Amino acid sequence: FDQGIETCAQNCDTNIHEWCLQAAQTRHITMWTGNLTNQSAKCLRMSTGHSFGLPVNIHLVGWNDWKAGNYLQVSDASNEQLLRFLRQIEGFAARRPNGLPAIGQISCNHLSLYRKRGKRGQRVIQEFARVRKALENHNWGHVKGVSVRIKVV
Repeated sequence: FDQGIETCAQNCDTNIHEWCLQAAQTRHITMWTGNLTNQSAKCLRMSTGHSFGLPVNIHLVGWNDWKAGNYLQVSDASNEQLLRFLRQIEGFAARRPNGLPAIGQISCNHLSLYRKRGKRGQRVIQEFARVRKALENHNWGHVKGVSVRIKVV
């Protein structure tokens, strides 16, 4: 993974790289996005009988095909592992038949590396494409999931 980040820096305009790269301390996989009241968010907790331990190895299999930025796709097995974890979080008002929250968007499938963050134009698109091309056959390996956080927006 670290070698891939170095190769990203070597193949991207420095200004765009520094502005758009997701900082190391903030890289994350969003498992669920939705609206909760403060009270509802305070009720979220791990099931007392949960069997999912941290840290967890998340295998990355390469770029997905989204054009909004450069995102690494997690393997199907890692996606399933994260979905099992999400099912063990209690406190959502309603569940789907598969045990996942009935509201919001489920997205355990990617890790953001480059986001536009307000930058526009062909130059950003070209630089993102250059990075994807330079690393199209790169073995990203895995990253460790070490915590679960709730982000209030």
